[in-house]
Amino acid sequence: MKQAINDPKVAVAAGPKADRIPLAEFWRGRSADGQLLLDRLTTHNVSIFIAYAGYRLNMTANQISAASGAFSLLALLAAALMGTESAVAPILTIFVLSQISYILDCADGQLARATKTTSPYGAFLDRAMDLVGIQLQYSAFFIFIYRYYMAAGETSLAQVWLFGGLAFIFFYLARFTVWQFFLHLLPETYEDSKSDPSLASEILKGVIDHQIVVVTMLVFLISPVACMLIFAFQASLLCAIWLRYFKRGLQYKAKPSSSTTPS
Repeated sequence: MKQAINDPKVAVAAGPKADRIPLAEFWRGRSADGQLLLDRLTTHNVSIFIAYAGYRLNMTANQISAASGAFSLLALLAAALMGTESAVAPILTIFVLSQISYILDCADGQLARATKTTSPYGAFLDRAMDLVGIQLQYSAFFIFIYRYYMAAGETSLAQVWLFGGLAFIFFYLARFTVWQFFLHLLPETYEDSKSDPSLASEILKGVIDHQIVVVTMLVFLISPVACMLIFAFQASLLCAIWLRYFKRGLQYKAKPSSSTTPS
């Protein structure tokens, strides 16, 4: 039974021409997991075609999730192996690989929903690849910048970028992990907190969105100082949100349940 749920190739064999889900079915659900306007207008309009192509190639959503992680790994390898004579080609390569990884990350959920093959394991794999992708892509950028300044003999600046990057990644992952906890393990608390969001909160969420962070990498090619200031602002914002989640956690009171056992 699990195989029938998880594998689109089994699910589509139920009737004649059942393997011909139209593209329109994919298109209708393209923004189901994208709350930000930037994602709805850009990435989700591209990933839907990737999801449909994967469906026609009999790929599973889990295979697309794994491919997303693979492209993140390629970004890290590019950062470690590409030359440091110029920052242009390596940063553009990291940016492109990160974007491909993110598009695939969106496509896996779109494929699973359109083919009705969602599963707990698929959700787990998707979140796991999210965490892996964030670490690899952001680490790729900061590792290359470290190598770039070390090759130029600017050791102090290289160290500032390296340790600043580590702080940014820590707060991004910390915020993401706690947010996922509220979203999936304490959904009632999450739902209570997201009613009628203010315009300011929506703007702040956009500032720390993955797409904005990846685009921030390109700012380095224009102005390294501006790039550093943007990352510093994002890191401070992530830290503030992370701490706010702890305050929300203190306010949460578990509802009595016969199925709940103390840990």
